[in-house]
Amino acid sequence: AKALSLPGCDVVGIAEVDPIWIFDKDTDTHKWVIVIGLSMDYEVLKNNLDRKTLEAEITVFETYLDSQKSAFELADWIREQGYDAKGVGGPKGSELNTIPAAIAAGIGQLGKHDSLMNEQLGPCFRMSYVLTDLPLAADKPVEIGVDQFCGTCDLCTKFCPPDAIFPEKQLVRGEMKWFVDFDKCI
Repeated sequence: AKALSLPGCDVVGIAEVDPIWIFDKDTDTHKWVIVIGLSMDYEVLKNNLDRKTLEAEITVFETYLDSQKSAFELADWIREQGYDAKGVGGPKGSELNTIPAAIAAGIGQLGKHDSLMNEQLGPCFRMSYVLTDLPLAADKPVEIGVDQFCGTCDLCTKFCPPDAIFPEKQLVRGEMKWFVDFDKCI
C-alpha cells in the first residue's frame, strides 16, 4: 500500500530474491525485492517516435527518474520502520536483473520484443526496485495471455528497424523462447 501511494508507482509486486538474478555474486543482497512500475506518457511516445525530436527520449528518462525517486522514498520509509532497504532505479546497470524479478513479482509477462508486458500498462512503463529484509509475502507470476497475443501480432517484428525480433520462437539455452538478436538491436 505504501508503494502505491507514491507518485512514481502505478504497479507494484514482491518477490523473494533469486540468486540467479544477481549480476555480481559478491554483492551483498537482501531477501526481498519490491518491483515498482510507472507508466510512460503514451501520447508523447506515440507522437514522437518517428520524429527527430528528443521528446520521447526525455519522457523515457523522466519516467525512469520518477520511478527511481519512488524506490528511494520507499526504501527510506522501510528504513524508518527499522529494516534495511536499498532503492535502485534508472536505465543504468544495477546488481539485479529486473525483468525476471518483475515476472516473479507478478508485474507482467515477457513479450516477443523481450520487454515486459503489464496487464494495465502494456509495455509502456519503466521499473525500479527496492531490495529489503522487511518480512514480506511474495506475489505470484501472472498469466495474462501475452504469449498467445505475441503469437498472433507481428507489429514489433515488422517495425523493428534492424530486423532483430524473430517472428517465431527458437531454442534458447534449451528452452523454446521468443528471440531478439541483441547484436542487431544494439
